[in-house]
Amino acid sequence: WDSIADTMAFYVDGLLVGTSSTVTISAFTDTTFSFGAQRNGGSPAQADFDEVRISSRARSAGEIQADFAAGIQYVGLSVGQRPGSLISGHTVPFFATATDDFGGTYDVTEQVAWSSSDIFVGLIDQDGNLFALSAGTAAISAQLGSLSANRAATVLSSQGPLAILQNP
Repeated sequence: WDSIADTMAFYVDGLLVGTSSTVTISAFTDTTFSFGAQRNGGSPAQADFDEVRISSRARSAGEIQADFAAGIQYVGLSVGQRPGSLISGHTVPFFATATDDFGGTYDVTEQVAWSSSDIFVGLIDQDGNLFALSAGTAAISAQLGSLSANRAATVLSSQGPLAILQNP
């Protein structure tokens, strides 16, 4: 609840899913606090709450996302390639996916450290974009804490097949 803006932000798995200015939070006049139902227990929420945090101040989106991420234990990491041609002169995005110990998956493309085993074949930036430079194969690697994963990237030459012309 942001009392200055009179809005409440709603987060699911650390991501902002909406805001509302129609939520009413009345002053606490006693030690009773209800969540998920009216104060008398009526109109219960049709939902499961596995974690609720109430702060004494409005928290930033970054703080909420960091708290969510801190509670996740990643146990696996994989690297994938988005659609696109690995032809010299082109750029193709790669992505990284982490798996938690409950089987949940998370896009961690912007959180990993990217590298290429052969910078003459391709360079990869911090966002996972591979800049294909010349024909060859390079291992594209992602590192997230103690986890690492890689995927082979084979870049083809931008020059098509050569035709040999003979004089008649």
